[in-house]
Order: sequence, then C-alpha cells, then structure tokens
Amino acid sequence: GDFNALDVKWFENGKLNITENILDRHLFTKGNDTAILWEANDPNEAAKAITYRALYEQVCQMSHALESQGVTKGDRVIIYMPMVPEAAVAMLACARIGAAHSVVFAGFSSTALADRIDDCGAKVVLTSYGKRIFVCFFVFLCKEVWMLKLHFFVKVSIFPIIRTQYFFL
Repeated sequence: GDFNALDVKWFENGKLNITENILDRHLFTKGNDTAILWEANDPNEAAKAITYRALYEQVCQMSHALESQGVTKGDRVIIYMPMVPEAAVAMLACARIGAAHSVVFAGFSSTALADRIDDCGAKVVLTSYGKRIFVCFFVFLCKEVWMLKLHFFVKVSIFPIIRTQYFFL
C-alpha cells in the first residue's frame, strides 16, 4: 500500500481471534493465575478470583452453548447484565465465535432495551436471573415480546417477533 495515498494494508487476509490473545496464550504459562478479580457490591459477599484456565473454560462453554443454538459469526447479541464476571464471559464468548455484541446497562428500562434489540436486529439477548445466565432467542415476525424485568414479566415493546425461546445456561 501507499501511506500518502491512504492506501494502507496491514495483516491482509489475516485471521485473528482476540480471545486467543486474551485467554489461550496464557493457559500454559499463567493458567492458574488470576484473570479476573471481582468485588461484589455487597460487602458481605466474598470476592471472586477467576483464573485464566477457569475463564477459558467458561468462555468455551458459553460460546459452544450459543453455537448450539444457532448463533454464528455476524449475528448480533445484546448483553443485558449487571456488573458480574459472567458479563465478561458473555463478551468473550461472543468475540470467540465472531458474533457482534452490544452491552446494555442493566439499569435501562425495558423500553430502552427493546429499542436496542430492534435497532441492531439482535438474535439473542443474554441476561441474568439471580446468579444464572438467562438466554433469550428471538425470531422476528410477531408484535410483542415479554422480558423478565425485576422478577416480573413485562411487555417491553411492539416490534416483529414470532417466537421467543428461553433457557438457562
């Protein structure tokens, strides 16, 4: 390429998966070292240390679960979770399979969440219920969707969905 003509090429036809640099390369040298040290908002709850090896296993488990449900490279995924380690696992799992992800602050209203789902054409919403990850798959064609919000199912918006499938990871 030519830098002056703004025709720069770098790593042309190369393939890179960022999760390999974040996780895989550390397994043999730092596998038992802490990758994430999470402090809960509740001072009575113990801190959680996740090693590179444990993080790698959780990311692989979630990426395989997403793939088994038909999520592929290029699909859009909304991550609607509180600040918990599983949110980082979800982000890395999406990156590992090449699915674009959008992190939506868990304090957003159900209408704001629905707008984001609609705007990006999300195939999946990853959220949580207590300490369990809750996965919502959408097939777009119907008129409404119900989402779990503060332990109650509420109607969030009118946009095209015909089927919603829920399961816990």
